[in-house]
Amino acid sequence: MAILDATTKSLRIILGEAKGTLDCDIVAFWGAQTGTGFQPASNDLVSNGTTAVTVVPAPGAGEQRQVNEVRLFNNDTITHNVTLQFDNGGTIRVLEATPIAAGGEFLYTPTRINEQSTARPVYLANAVSNAVTLTGTSQAGALPIVAGDTFISSTPTNTGAVMPPIGTVVATGTVQIGTGLRIWNAGAHTGTIYGNGAQTIDTIAGTIGVPLSAGNRALFVANSATTWISALLGTISS
Repeated sequence: MAILDATTKSLRIILGEAKGTLDCDIVAFWGAQTGTGFQPASNDLVSNGTTAVTVVPAPGAGEQRQVNEVRLFNNDTITHNVTLQFDNGGTIRVLEATPIAAGGEFLYTPTRINEQSTARPVYLANAVSNAVTLTGTSQAGALPIVAGDTFISSTPTNTGAVMPPIGTVVATGTVQIGTGLRIWNAGAHTGTIYGNGAQTIDTIAGTIGVPLSAGNRALFVANSATTWISALLGTISS
């Protein structure tokens, strides 16, 4: 449990990226203990990209605040690296940091032990995404890759797909280093495969992406926490 027992102590959230289109929704709940009793309290606000926002303000003199819950909902179109920080008079300590995919939720509570924050869409290494249509004309609007094998059937002009976050621990919505994803393009046009956030693909910035031509198929391997390497696969067996 995070306890704020001085007028210099507060909790704040900062993102690793600027917003794509929308700020993230944040709510926090805590109890305030004073000389006259216990009073529940809450706060609601939105994120401000790479500028920290205070989610639980410092208590007043003679007051303690016991933080029960902090939630962030990523209603943006891109994955955000969310960091919950403990601020003691300008000295910053990290309580938790995790990537949260678009549509996913960051959760901090006192009872969470070795549990990763939830992130959606859920990435399933052994799953297949069939007959998908590429979307968007940039990284922010591209279709999220959520399966080990993705079969693209429709590629409207200049559309693309975006890779999932890469993590060093098992977490919903995140692939681990060493994971390989296969993507087939059976559409009529070239599709762009974007990295997620600051990821690169074959040293190309994720915001630019790499082309996957119509009729081609490729393997993408997460060889570090921020990089993918790709290899073009061969033709059909017969």
